[in-house]
Amino acid sequence: MTKNNLYETAHRIPLLIRWPGAIQANTIVDELVGNVDFQQTILGLLGIPTSGREQGRDASPLIRRENAPWRNEVFLHHNTLDRAGIFTDQYELAFVRGRDAILFDRRSDPEQIRNLYSQPEYREAIRDLTIRILEHHRQWASPSLHWLEPVEESLAGGS
Repeated sequence: MTKNNLYETAHRIPLLIRWPGAIQANTIVDELVGNVDFQQTILGLLGIPTSGREQGRDASPLIRRENAPWRNEVFLHHNTLDRAGIFTDQYELAFVRGRDAILFDRRSDPEQIRNLYSQPEYREAIRDLTIRILEHHRQWASPSLHWLEPVEESLAGGS
């Protein structure tokens, strides 16, 4: 219930896996891994290839403590609600169609109390994160593009 909330507490879901002989005991993965990554990760741990059409990433190298490239970001969007956002190790930026956006500094404000979206010193971070959100939605031909692209255009205009 209420997992469609924009706050991190709705999205931070612990995952525990015990697999003696395959996963080293006391392994902790601090990188950002999303729910959409679960299928690919389990298949990766089992050595089973995916079809290639799935969204998400295989985090099994992180679990196996392998040195593998990993972009530390997770996207949030909903198929029936006009919401889109991104979590990085530093920020959470989220847009809701027709409403105010939110930007939280996850390091200095882990309780997500101060919305920094309207602060001028965060314009560059907002532009960068917005571009990453749009790239993600374009990659998957998201239906949200029709309302997200004007958000990108308004940032390009400096507003």
